[in-house]
Amino acid sequence: VDPPDTAGADGVRRWLADQSAPTIELPPDVQALLRGPGVTYTFLATARNHFGDESAVASVEVRTDTAMPNIAKAYPVVRVVPDAPLVVRVGTDVKLEALVELPPPSGGACPDGSAASTTRPSSDTLEYTWIATGVSPLVSQSLNTLVNNDRVFFIPRGTLAAGETYTLTVTAAFADNAALAQSASVELRAEHGPLVAVIDGGDRLVTLDEAPPLGAAALVVNASRSYDASVDAAGLGFTARGAAPTLAYNWTLYAPNGAVAWTDTASGAELTLPLDMATLPGLGAHRLELRVGDAATGRVSAPAAVTITVE
Repeated sequence: VDPPDTAGADGVRRWLADQSAPTIELPPDVQALLRGPGVTYTFLATARNHFGDESAVASVEVRTDTAMPNIAKAYPVVRVVPDAPLVVRVGTDVKLEALVELPPPSGGACPDGSAASTTRPSSDTLEYTWIATGVSPLVSQSLNTLVNNDRVFFIPRGTLAAGETYTLTVTAAFADNAALAQSASVELRAEHGPLVAVIDGGDRLVTLDEAPPLGAAALVVNASRSYDASVDAAGLGFTARGAAPTLAYNWTLYAPNGAVAWTDTASGAELTLPLDMATLPGLGAHRLELRVGDAATGRVSAPAAVTITVE
């Protein structure tokens, strides 16, 4: 049966899948699935013998009567919230919710004033099914193994793969009559979370008597707690799909006059600053800035900075 994007057509197809007689008659509850009035449906049929030979496809068009009652109201009207195409970070949880509007009771009035269908089940209990489509089978499997039979669909952080687009479809059906069902979909685009640069220890004060022979020969600054929010989320302990990137550390020191004194891309997460005038040029406040990057995705963090004051 076509058109496939018409509400209720899925329920009609499920009913047709169980029919094998040469003549079929649509019962009232199946007729109630047809969107009306004035929609044309195409029913397709083939015949197959015991040897597996199959006939050509035959078809017939059925157009719902423009004067027919509002039978479309017999099935629930469902939508997903948030309902716009979503861009989500793989390092965050995602919650989708199905909101359902039930048809009026049999004999009641529809919002447009027409008579309600008499095919609505006596029970308002609904069953929900969520399915992920539009991505690779492996990624779909990671989603479809989640609890997907509730009105709310919860996707834990780390489940989605960055760069993938997902279509999540929920079907709401009456428990007493699964043919009275309607589906709604929402599209999710998963992206990496940000890179976050972290410099431990805060601002530093360096006085001349800290230099040799009275003090330390160098100042060590550590940034090993910098992280990729897609993978580690500051120690929250989950692992997103895909390998964790190797962060590149880009250090820059600004002299008290604001000029770049030097840059360092080789030291990594731990930077050793010799306490000499070549490293810390002049007295006053020096700004030490760090950005972390991931070459594979082209991401670069916002800068983290500490002030090193030389007296």
